[in-house]
Amino acid sequence: MAYYPRVSSSLRSVFFHVAISFIGLVSCTIVTDLCSKAQDPNFCTDALASDPRAATADLKGLGQISIDLSTANATDTLHKLRVLIKFVKDKEVRKRLTICKVFYNQCIETLKKTSDDLKTGGYQDMKTYALFSYYAMKNCEKVLAQNQPPINVNPLADANLNLELLTNIVVTATIMVVATCDPKVLASFGRRGCGETVASKVAIGGGRGWKIR
Repeated sequence: MAYYPRVSSSLRSVFFHVAISFIGLVSCTIVTDLCSKAQDPNFCTDALASDPRAATADLKGLGQISIDLSTANATDTLHKLRVLIKFVKDKEVRKRLTICKVFYNQCIETLKKTSDDLKTGGYQDMKTYALFSYYAMKNCEKVLAQNQPPINVNPLADANLNLELLTNIVVTATIMVVATCDPKVLASFGRRGCGETVASKVAIGGGRGWKIR
């Protein structure tokens, strides 16, 4: 999926139940736990359920799915950015979109590094890169929101919001993976296997406190 659109609040409850029906029972528990800690739980559930792999994915698998969705979204928006920069007439808008192009490239690069570390077990670096990807996108939104001078229309408003929510899922997943798979964390609780639930015992916050602002 190249782009995951926001859905209206009136449709969320319907999509939530439909999404859950496509996820296996075991994976459903993991998705529910992960998405309960995300910035927008309903969006998180819908996004993950849009990928067939979520039906059998463990926590690391869901992390990879969120990375893939974010990368596809960012890549698609980057393509649109290049077109906008070429044809937009307003010089100030073009200047800010050009800056955003740099941030979107950074987002894609750090998502790739996040994915690489997830696969190789570089859990601490993975969390850092996930945060970088999130804030690269946020920096683009800040550039477009500047009021000196103001611009009439933010052409990336929806795309930036989608990527904000998707990369938030990446950050949330990586925090949970670190809490359940990092050898240092596991050793501190006498655990040996990746995937054993220790997240609730780790002093990195819980519930709504995990959300990135």
